[in-house]
Amino acid sequence: GFRAAKAVPITAPAIVNEAQAIVSFLTQYPCDERAQDFLTSSPPEVRARVMQEFRPRKEGDSDYSGAVTSFVRRIRQFAEEDQQAASRAGGCGGFRAAKAVPITAPAIVNEAQAIVSF
Repeated sequence: GFRAAKAVPITAPAIVNEAQAIVSFLTQYPCDERAQDFLTSSPPEVRARVMQEFRPRKEGDSDYSGAVTSFVRRIRQFAEEDQQAASRAGGCGGFRAAKAVPITAPAIVNEAQAIVSF
């Protein structure tokens, strides 16, 4: 007989880890809601790069919204340029991957905050 494979949410730990990383990042570099939304609505590779590479001019500020927004915008631009260069160089018969839109990112952050505060 045929048996369906058991569904295993492979990405669940990665999502929780990323959400925890975002919460940690925003704890270290507090931002207003618009800056947080701009970060969390960015593609996963942009979020990861921002969290790895962001270095403010000085530590200890109470609000990094402008610096974070500017940095996210720059990394998004680099990612778009890289994607355009890859699509020009690749010539894969016109096939382009759909742009990933992390619809649940704010919910993930809220869930991670709930987990962290639990």
